[in-house]
Amino acid sequence: MNLLSGEQICCEMNRLTLTNYRIRFNPNPEETGGEKRIISIMLEHVTSSRLCSVSQPATLIIGLLLIIIGLLGAAIVPKFAILAVIPIGIGGVLTLIYFLTRHNQLLISSPTISICCRIEKKSFGECEELLDKIENAINNRYLSRTFTQQAYRVG
Repeated sequence: MNLLSGEQICCEMNRLTLTNYRIRFNPNPEETGGEKRIISIMLEHVTSSRLCSVSQPATLIIGLLLIIIGLLGAAIVPKFAILAVIPIGIGGVLTLIYFLTRHNQLLISSPTISICCRIEKKSFGECEELLDKIENAINNRYLSRTFTQQAYRVG
């Protein structure tokens, strides 16, 4: 990324770069259907942002139900206890899938384009810190532009 005059990188996370002028996102081609893409939004054009945790709770519920059914089946009919391995195994796999597919998602919007960034292997708190940095950068950019415009009016 080539920095603009006076631009400094504030932080980087999961292909998302925040500078004192803009937010730039470079998604993996797998996320965009093989298409190479770079999305850049100047901070003064950001209108909203959202951070959410994405999961599939149905996968966890079905997995736990299968484990319970397998355990109850083995307890009720001990001679078929070996068959309880099947629902317990499938339930275990579904429960594991639930925990492996949970992730946080950051959405940054402007009037013309949005950045939707899937953030993996970071806690919600770490993602919240990133959102705070983005909001602070937006505020600092707004204030610096406001003071610059007032200085031109006074001078």
